[in-house]
Amino acid sequence: MSIDLKNKSKGWYIFAASAVCALISLIIYIARGGDIFTTVIPVAVILSIFGILLNVLLLLKPIKPLEIVPFVLYLISLVIFFGSEIEFIGNVAYGTDGQSITADFILIAVFGFISVICGMVAAIMKIEK
Repeated sequence: MSIDLKNKSKGWYIFAASAVCALISLIIYIARGGDIFTTVIPVAVILSIFGILLNVLLLLKPIKPLEIVPFVLYLISLVIFFGSEIEFIGNVAYGTDGQSITADFILIAVFGFISVICGMVAAIMKIEK
């Protein structure tokens, strides 16, 4: 099955970027394995996987009302991530135990945030012509 990329809208490419960013964020999140206060939260992983799979399916066969679902799943997963890291963020902010924000934490947050924004923008723009 081939995909004709010439006839895809800008929204389609942005929607694809949201899946790629969510996948990158998920891989880093799992590889990081949490910090001294938390571990990987299975619900966040499952929501991200469902979002990515649905995103890919919708890239292949757009279904109008479902285009917003991956964005929502990415957002919930990102909120779970930040919620689970609140003690870590607090310790860094107050300098309690000498911890600092790490590159993997920043990458998870940045790619997660980009996946949310791209998913929302693509849903607004329409992913099909």
